[in-house]
Parts: sequence; structure tokens; C-alpha cells
Amino acid sequence: MMQALAQLPLARLTRSPWAWLPVVFWGLVAIVVAFAARRMGSSGGGIDRALLGGFGSVAMPLLSFAVVGATLSSDSLKTAIRPVVALGASPAHAALATVLTGMLTSAALSGMLGIVVVLAAGSAHVASDLVSALWIGALGGACYAAWFSFGATFGQRGAGRATLLVFDYLFGATSGGTVSAIALLTPRGNVHSLLGGVSPSDISQRTSSVALILLTAACVLFTLRRTRTA
Repeated sequence: MMQALAQLPLARLTRSPWAWLPVVFWGLVAIVVAFAARRMGSSGGGIDRALLGGFGSVAMPLLSFAVVGATLSSDSLKTAIRPVVALGASPAHAALATVLTGMLTSAALSGMLGIVVVLAAGSAHVASDLVSALWIGALGGACYAAWFSFGATFGQRGAGRATLLVFDYLFGATSGGTVSAIALLTPRGNVHSLLGGVSPSDISQRTSSVALILLTAACVLFTLRRTRTA
């Protein structure tokens, strides 16, 4: 049943070439930053700047934002699932299929982009950096997709997506070498921690990975609660 319900968001993703323009654009931004970082510094410094800067800070969140918007046709989640709900599907099942489609797509694209960024930036430890970029990109991309899907349950045409994007940038960002404790509750703060940036409340990278998993699960659960009466 979930496979059938996923056909609509998949069709929105695959049948509209315009939906992929922002995805391609932000991917290219991350790759250009990686090449620039490689030319400006040593291999170690270059890979750190490329992953934490162009990839983790810019490309990953905005790529995920674009993917979720495409699965929803730039509308609210309740409106996006209305066609299949009208045919008798459960609102919760329809919402879950849509959210999972966005999460899996974003995870796959972010993971692959992480690999390309590592190769473009150059690394003295290629194998380990490729593995790290792959799983951090996949986990971060999935979390961002769940985060933005939850935001799409608020406001007209899912305007809450943009609100959560701004919240993530303001409260998850590094400022003056420190990160506020609230960054632990944002994808950005934990992704930065995993990519070698400043950790929220000086937590370990393992804690940041667990925090991303819990944040992803929480966003999915709250999204389903808000769409169960669609």
C-alpha cells in the first residue's frame, strides 16, 4: 500500500524538470566551493571547509528544502495528500508515504553529493572521508526532509517550511566559535558537529548522530499527528 501511495510524490519529483533545477544548482554550489577550498589551502583544511561550509551549511539544507517542496508541489502537506485521501487512503498513511519519499530522496542525493564534494576537495584520507561524507550526508538529508515536512503542516501552502529553514539557520549556526544549546534541537547544529564544527553544548559526535535520529523520528511523528485528520 505504501508503494502505491508513494507514486504521487514520486511523480511530482520525476515528471517536472523544474523541480530539479534548485537541486542541481545547490549541488553545483557545493562542488564549486569544494574546488575553491582545494585551491586555497592544504588538503586537510580544504576538505574541512568544503564539507562544513558549502556542503553542510548551504547545499544539504537547501537541497532537502527543494526536494520536499517538489514532493508537495510547493503546497502544504495536507493539500498535497488530498487527492489520494479523496480516493479513500488514510491521511496518516498518505502523509507517511509522502514524507518517506522526500526523506529517501534527500538522503540519497545528500549522501552522493557528500562523496562528490570529498573527491572535489581532495583529501589525505580519502577512504574514511568518503564513508563519513556518505553516512553524514544521508542522515542529515533525511533529517532535513523530515524537518521541512513537519514545517509543511503549518500555514498556507506549507509556509512553515520556510520558517523552519530560517529557524535552523539562526539557532543552529555557529556564532563567535560557540553554538547555543538550542542548536541541539536543529538539524544544522548536529550536522555541523558531525562534520567537525562546534558541537552544541560540547556534546560528542556520537550524541549528535543520535540527536539527528531522534529529531528525525520526532518530526515524522508530529507530522503524522498533524495530518491524521486531513
